[in-house]
Parts: sequence; C-alpha cells; structure tokens
Amino acid sequence: SYDAAVNHAHMIAEVAREGRMPPWYAHPDFVSFKNDRRVTPAEITTLRQWVAAGNPQGDVIPAEVVAERVATQKRADGD
Repeated sequence: SYDAAVNHAHMIAEVAREGRMPPWYAHPDFVSFKNDRRVTPAEITTLRQWVAAGNPQGDVIPAEVVAERVATQKRADGD
C-alpha cells in the first residue's frame, strides 16, 4: 500500500539502487524467466525521483478496479 511504501521510501530506493531488493539471483546471461523480478535502471530512477519529490501519492484507484485489472491480466497470461 502507499502508506507502507511511504514509511520506508528511502530504504526502498536504497536497496533497489544497490541491487539487494527484490532478491533475484538468476544470472541474466544464462536464462530468462517469465516473471523476472529484477528492477530496471529506469524503475530505480523512478523510485529515486519519487523519494526526491517527497513521495507524492498519485492517482488513487478503487480496490475493485485493481482486482478486476489483475483478474483480466491473469486470464490474458493464462494463469
């Protein structure tokens, strides 16, 4: 949730920048995975900008809309 993230914003940006989180130990030169959890350099930049901007909340989406989007994506992915 936003509240959980904002309380740890500086730590989240730090561990993502350092490559400690999210944990992903598979080497990208040998195999690729469908659900690769690595954070891209662009995503790390976005995290750092979010922290530097004071952790703005952004648009709030109702929980039922999020749930429907997740269900739709799972169906599209065949999960």
